[in-house]
Amino acid sequence: MSFPEDRLRKIEDKELVLPLEVKRLTFTGSVRTKPETLKHLFQELQSQKSLEGIWKHFDLIRGNVERLDVFKYISLHMECDKTYFEEAGTPIPPVPINLTVDLKEKRPTSLSFSANTSSQNVATVSAQATLKNYFGNIEKLDVNFSVNPHQPSNFVGEFEYSRPLFSYGKDKVLNGSLFCTNHEPSQSRYRETRIGTTVTVTSGSNKLSYELCHRNLKATKGATEAILRETGEHVKSSLKYNFTLDSRLQQPFVRSGALLTTETELAGLGGSVYHLKHQTSLARSFVHASLLFLSLRFHYGVIFPLSSANSRISDRFFLGGTDSFRGCEYHGMGPRSIASYYLLDTPSMASSVSRLNACKGDSYGGDFFYTSSVVLGYPIALLPAYLTPFLFFNVGNCCGWNEVWPLLTNLRKQRLLLGVGLMLSGGSGPKLEVSYSLPLQHQKTDVLAPFQYGLSLNF
Repeated sequence: MSFPEDRLRKIEDKELVLPLEVKRLTFTGSVRTKPETLKHLFQELQSQKSLEGIWKHFDLIRGNVERLDVFKYISLHMECDKTYFEEAGTPIPPVPINLTVDLKEKRPTSLSFSANTSSQNVATVSAQATLKNYFGNIEKLDVNFSVNPHQPSNFVGEFEYSRPLFSYGKDKVLNGSLFCTNHEPSQSRYRETRIGTTVTVTSGSNKLSYELCHRNLKATKGATEAILRETGEHVKSSLKYNFTLDSRLQQPFVRSGALLTTETELAGLGGSVYHLKHQTSLARSFVHASLLFLSLRFHYGVIFPLSSANSRISDRFFLGGTDSFRGCEYHGMGPRSIASYYLLDTPSMASSVSRLNACKGDSYGGDFFYTSSVVLGYPIALLPAYLTPFLFFNVGNCCGWNEVWPLLTNLRKQRLLLGVGLMLSGGSGPKLEVSYSLPLQHQKTDVLAPFQYGLSLNF
């Protein structure tokens, strides 16, 4: 910026605000981006009357656009005419300045391949193609295809179209997917094939999505009566709304601040599945001296059937695993059907492990759940910076509507677990953790996992 330094000192000494007027806004370095798109995106800069206002709006627009990963960099330069300044003591009218936005675009196309294994030991191979600002609208198009190499009929094809809204550059995202998946949980004896499509529109903190899905559930060997009642084909047509309010500050391991998320789903816009489903999650993190941190989280969900039939197992809530309730197996906590030994189909199934699983029956999910967790993290000087030990305490429950009041009023029926863990993290995404838990109070039907490892999205 080329303002006379002596003149600026006199203005600062008098504690005056330098009035500005943007006369011209130009763009350099752009190859593919349409000029009218850039002008529309940065139009708020031209109405600003101060340096503070210009930089505030530019940083806001730049931060929102950078999330799309379209540009290598975006910078702002300001110039004014030195001869415009008058002698000291002369009133200063708005100073005309010229703004130049310099930017450089990333490569328009990319192709990547990856192989992954989920927490349920399901392998997938993925291919992803990306178009960045290909049409000059600061847009990004991602097309992803994933398939299970052992079950080629189990695949997911997705696309995501993102572009900024012309209100401070906030991004608007359109997602769509076609999928065919096979779901076979380890704690329930059934296999479900899902074929359908989803369309999602995201704008800021709001997300609205529509899903149309055909589901075919078949019982597997040894299934209990609760699973046999769920078999058959059903069509689900639903509308879902998500709201997220995030004030957390990004740090390598801890995000200080608060996070509120809500999700409401209405099923019954056609099809044969009718329910109203809602979830709310509230988390709060505290950091002391950038070292010790405390994380509090509360999460609950309810589902209300909108027909005479009960809710379906595919839509109910299940708890267990590193991301929902440490110390329990995936889907290992909650309502279970009672199994008898006569359900064993072959003598070979009478091993100790099969006998134990048969006694505990099949997990069929609950209509209501809540969990609350307290996590205390503490650094150890002997460990690398990317390893964080932590203590945790979990309390929660998952049940059907007929058990809600007895569970809430009887403290002996609450699940309580205490444990320690070690977390590996290099950023704000999913974290790899290893934990050991001690059940203080649990139900006989719970499938516990004292030693546990896996990915976690929540701390």
